[in-house]
Amino acid sequence: MTKIRNVTKTPAVMEDMAVGRGTVLQKRGTGNKVDLHIVVESVEALTSVDTNVYTRARVYSGASYADYVYLDEEWQSLVDNTALALKIFQSPTAGGLTEIQTRTVNANEVYEVRKASDDSLATIYSDAASPTEILQDGIDNVSGSDGVVEFYIADGDYYVIVNAARSDLTVSNNNTVKNDSGNNLGVVGCAVRYTDLDGLVIISDSGHAEIGVTSVEILDDYKFRVHYGRGYTKVGAVLATIDEALAPYGIVVGGSVGVDFATFEMFAPMRFTARGDGTVTNISPLWGGLVTINSVGTNSIIYNVPKRLNTDVPLVSNVSVSASPLMNLALTSWSAFAIKLTNYAQASKNTYFRVKSDGTNFVVSNSSAGINVTSTVWDAANNELVITHAPVSLGTGNRQVSAGPACISLMPRVSYLTTTTTETRVGFTDISTGLEQTTQTVEMDVVLSMDVATTSTSESALLPTAMYTVDCGNCAVPITALGNISLSNIWLFGAMNK
Repeated sequence: MTKIRNVTKTPAVMEDMAVGRGTVLQKRGTGNKVDLHIVVESVEALTSVDTNVYTRARVYSGASYADYVYLDEEWQSLVDNTALALKIFQSPTAGGLTEIQTRTVNANEVYEVRKASDDSLATIYSDAASPTEILQDGIDNVSGSDGVVEFYIADGDYYVIVNAARSDLTVSNNNTVKNDSGNNLGVVGCAVRYTDLDGLVIISDSGHAEIGVTSVEILDDYKFRVHYGRGYTKVGAVLATIDEALAPYGIVVGGSVGVDFATFEMFAPMRFTARGDGTVTNISPLWGGLVTINSVGTNSIIYNVPKRLNTDVPLVSNVSVSASPLMNLALTSWSAFAIKLTNYAQASKNTYFRVKSDGTNFVVSNSSAGINVTSTVWDAANNELVITHAPVSLGTGNRQVSAGPACISLMPRVSYLTTTTTETRVGFTDISTGLEQTTQTVEMDVVLSMDVATTSTSESALLPTAMYTVDCGNCAVPITALGNISLSNIWLFGAMNK
């Protein structure tokens, strides 16, 4: 903000002075001091006037006269009092208003501040921290007992009038630029940082400066608001971006921009790895301490998480190594602040069994639990071993056949084209000739592996040592989470129409 101080005296209304030589005394408005006015016979005589004593003079030429005032180290003619202009000084302040000071000759003189654009009275204030309007009613808008005029005003083009003296001024804080149309733009910008000690603050130190903003406040766990130093007429844009310390965590900042302030919220993807007992074993530092266990039951876990976007469906994947017991966790419910994982019995299970020919019959052996083989016969019409069993999953990848120990000169193969959920056909090829085997022999020895097509919706007990990953999608970043990343900043910059 800018302080205006007037070091030029404005004229009091001069009373008619009697014709003749000598000194005329005219009292100032306070009655405590007097201004000395001297009467001389020529303009040239003004050079010999003691200006430490006399500041005004009347020069007579015959029956006519002209008034002069000593101003800016010289005598200036007063023609309808228009030669005298106020001197204005502007002093920067921390807020969005500018402090103006000027001076009148007499105490309690009325001054007016008007807009240059339409000559209407401008809005002026008595202070900047808690702006209180000074009414331009001829009562409040007067100089002090020492003749000092002081007020605060927003940026713009104005003029000040005291009696007939006028001074034009352009008030411009250091955050003002002009666009291509010549309109004044207000620039706003700052760096915001959160620490556990100070909370959320605007950084202002030897290396950082706020521009056109005054404060930042936390609205709730996720939203913060930056206040400008003044109000604007139209929104331009205020953009927010993260620094290099926050960039690895995929944070994006969204904002709602107004003419007095801008409100921001942050979002980032969140995932974590945990054990079957619910313990979170791996999570980004950004989310440290923000995923907590609500409850752990025999078959399910409920986690408290930061606010989520319900458009994103969380995903669970099993990351247990082969030596660890596996789980079939699934998300059974989720809300903005919680997700529930439930462990189910496996929907399908890989099983295997061996079928070997004794020359007449096929014998089933080494069958794993969960498979039920009902018959094994040789189909001489199609040259295939036909195995009838409980339903299994369809698809070529779900059934594998390998040669058993006795299958030396033959190569077994699954006839997928004729395989159904309850029947698997195996043909054999003579390795030496490459021809299809057409008769049953004792070398027909195969091991089959397949996924049993049994399903279950029953819940199963959690396995404490199993590992899984939960991808929660995009979550709102709590403001306090910024404190987990040391020396991290959010940069704000924008421009608005004044």
